[in-house]
Amino acid sequence: MATVLFDFQISTPDPGGKQWWWPGPHGGGNASIEYKSAAEVKDVKADGKNNGRHTFLGYKNAEIDVTLTWKVDFDENGGPGPIDSYANSMLADISTRNANAGKAMGWIQRRQRIHNVDDVTVELVTTKETPGTMSVTATLKLFSWVKPVPEPAVTATPDAAGPWSPTQGPQVAKFTKRTLPGFAKTPPKVTP
Repeated sequence: MATVLFDFQISTPDPGGKQWWWPGPHGGGNASIEYKSAAEVKDVKADGKNNGRHTFLGYKNAEIDVTLTWKVDFDENGGPGPIDSYANSMLADISTRNANAGKAMGWIQRRQRIHNVDDVTVELVTTKETPGTMSVTATLKLFSWVKPVPEPAVTATPDAAGPWSPTQGPQVAKFTKRTLPGFAKTPPKVTP
């Protein structure tokens, strides 16, 4: 088994998107990662003939709570140092307030297989800095994401004719026999 040298990695969806890992190349931070995953079930109550049971309906989204802590460092000119700059850049890139908001991002972490998580969406990013402590805490709320299954193609013509729509696929035409105005239901008589 390969040794994982980072707490997690998250990749942005842009073409040639960035890959962020924590802690960054300069160290100086740690992470706490908590997964919650569950199934969607339907309770069937006992009715005297059958026992009660759970019926499995599918998976709920896994929830991942990530808490990051890093030290505030400074460069030789008093500006943000490499640790703080890396953390700020990573959070800005995956934030819910930029172009990547709502998009699925790649996720790599030691326990992801337990919860069947390959991609995540970021729902919430919070940061907290207490002046004088020289540390910052960020909290991320992530949800697992799975590509939706495409709808099946229409393979049969519907039995009943409905209103035409370009998105409905094959349609059935319905014709109504009409008579010309002034003519009754009987054909006209022509005498030579």
